[in-house]
Amino acid sequence: MSSFTDSKFFDLTIYTPSDTYLTSKVKSVHIPSAAGPFQVLVNHAPIIAAITNNGVVKVVNDDDKTFSYVVQEGIAELHSNKLTLTVSGINKV
Repeated sequence: MSSFTDSKFFDLTIYTPSDTYLTSKVKSVHIPSAAGPFQVLVNHAPIIAAITNNGVVKVVNDDDKTFSYVVQEGIAELHSNKLTLTVSGINKV
C-alpha cells in the first residue's frame, strides 16, 4: 500500500515527556538533525533522525503561517505522511 497522497499537507505531532505539545496539519517542517538540517514536505520518504539539542524546528502550517520552536534533543520519525517529533523539551520562539 502506497503512502503517496495528492494532499498538500501531512500530519505533525510533537510529544514531550509530559504532554502532546502539538497536533496539526502542516505543509513543511524544518528539522535540526544530528546529521544536518533537513526539511520534510508531503510525500517525503520514511526517515528516523536524531534531533540536536537547542535546535530550531520551523513549522509551516496549513494557513502558510510559520512557527519556530527551540527543542531539546529528541527523535524525528516519519512514515506515511505522519511526522512525529519526540523531544525532551520545547519552547515557542
